[in-house]
Amino acid sequence: MRSSQKAVSVVGSSGRGRRQLQTFGSVSSNLTLSALSFGKLKIQSVNFFSPTTRIILTLCFMALLMLASLIPGRPKPGDSAYIRLVAKTPALIQKILHFCLYGVLVILLAWSLESIQSNAYRFVTAYIIAVVFGAVMEWCQTKVPGRFGTFYDVALNAAGAALGLIAAISLF
Repeated sequence: MRSSQKAVSVVGSSGRGRRQLQTFGSVSSNLTLSALSFGKLKIQSVNFFSPTTRIILTLCFMALLMLASLIPGRPKPGDSAYIRLVAKTPALIQKILHFCLYGVLVILLAWSLESIQSNAYRFVTAYIIAVVFGAVMEWCQTKVPGRFGTFYDVALNAAGAALGLIAAISLF
């Protein structure tokens, strides 16, 4: 195998404590490897997305969050089914979505910021971006008819981002 290539492998133990290593081919050097550990099994997987693609995917997710956050709270006759659906979403479901989606956002941001060498700096940066983005979206909602921004929702966004931060730390 050339030095510019890396192997994707699964490392685990079998029956009587023997270590097994299986290689699943080679990967070009511009791809990154990440590892997950589950008990005695360690899985190394390949990240097939370039840094630019990761940033674009994260920005698209942020745009979707923005779109969903800024839809008017009261649908008008002639509005699309999507706007009616978002406007009619029960408050509890909205709160759960706040929590979950901002957790996903932190994971995506940490994934996109992988070029930052310091993991601590990368994770803190991802968390801060997500919390600030959530606060800005809440402020913008105060300008949308039928919507309102609350500190409670900012706190939910921050709590979801914190859970996402914990997940990102364990994933990366």
